[in-house]
Amino acid sequence: MALRITGDNLQVSGRTSGNVIMKNGRERGFSVPKNVINKKTGDQKAALQLWSTLWKDLVLADSSIAEAWKNFQMLTSDRFGQPVYISGKAAWVRLNINVDCDLSRFILQPPVGISPPPPLQITDFKAHVIYPIPKRLLLTHLGNPFAKNTKIYTTKCLSPGTTKPKESEFKFQALRDFTAAGTDTIGKNWFTNFGNVRIYTKIFLRAVVIDFATGLASIPVEISCITQR
Repeated sequence: MALRITGDNLQVSGRTSGNVIMKNGRERGFSVPKNVINKKTGDQKAALQLWSTLWKDLVLADSSIAEAWKNFQMLTSDRFGQPVYISGKAAWVRLNINVDCDLSRFILQPPVGISPPPPLQITDFKAHVIYPIPKRLLLTHLGNPFAKNTKIYTTKCLSPGTTKPKESEFKFQALRDFTAAGTDTIGKNWFTNFGNVRIYTKIFLRAVVIDFATGLASIPVEISCITQR
């Protein structure tokens, strides 16, 4: 079923019978998408199954905790970018996955009255094909006392005219400690995922600060650069 937002401009996203209506206003015929099976998709499915099972155990073991999560709300966004609130199992799974699905950091109680960490302040981002450091993405940032656990996501080399990459383009690259200001090299996983940097293309980088005690995430900060020699 398609999701609709009505107003001055009709926004539609989803499938209606044999057609797929996209957010950019275009329609295309429906085709069965390829079921990609690899380690990454396997890990994601396993994580969701794990936390789904743990939620059931939590509800059975202590109904008061489950009730606390049902009364808790956290703000997120839907596929239109519209703000929505989630609670209960959805919020519990989201926060626990934010802390890397690590059972040693199991979040039991909802973070009531606690604010998300402030975002990382990025001052520069460069990607060089050859000089000065080959096979490195350079990220320069200010210090952030809350940024001990910062997740870095990047895209592959995109067209230099790209202004807004798809969410699926961002791939996790590294977990870094950015409490002190400095310039850090990001890229070991990038070259494993995407191959070599192509000159005069655009790479987007996204940084999200995670509070591992609560699972709360900062506002994502995005920056891009044109690759140079």
